[in-house]
Amino acid sequence: MTLVRFFLTRPNPGGVNAAASGEVSFSPTRSRVVAGDVSELVLPAPFTVKAGVDGRLDVDLAATSVEWAWRVYVQINGVPRFTEYVTVPDVEAVDFTDLVRVDPATLEPSADPEAAWWAALDQAQLGVHAIVDPDDPEVLILHYPSWQADPTDNFVLIMPIQEA
Repeated sequence: MTLVRFFLTRPNPGGVNAAASGEVSFSPTRSRVVAGDVSELVLPAPFTVKAGVDGRLDVDLAATSVEWAWRVYVQINGVPRFTEYVTVPDVEAVDFTDLVRVDPATLEPSADPEAAWWAALDQAQLGVHAIVDPDDPEVLILHYPSWQADPTDNFVLIMPIQEA
C-alpha cells in the first residue's frame, strides 16, 4: 500500500488559502485479482474519505499496474465536483499532486508530467538519479554510481546494492 497525502485548500481574500472541507471517493477502474491463500477478486467499488478540518486527507491505496488506475472523485464544499484518474506507484508515501494523471480509456498519461515514481526514485538512498531523456520522453535515464554491462546480455546492467 502507498500512503497518498492530500492537502486541500481554496482561495481566500487576502491571498492566504483556507482549508477546504469535503470528501474524496476512490475506486479502481476495473476488477482485479490479488493472489493469496485464496485468490481475491477486488471489485471496482468506491470508498469515501472525509477531509479533516485542516484540509488534510491521507489514504492508503494499492499501487496500480498497467491494467488499472484509481478513479478519484473530489467533492469539496463550494467547488465544482471533479474526477481524476491516477496511477499510484509502489512507494511508501506520495502527495496526490505528484501522481500521474491518465486517460481512463487508455491509461496513458493525459499530460507529460514528471511521474511520481521518478521523483521517488530520485529520493531513493541507492544513489540513483533519474531523468527523462530530452530526445525521447518515453525513455527514463538512470544515473547509477557503480554499474557494468552484463557480458552475456547487453540489455542487462549489473548494479551492486549495499545494505545499510
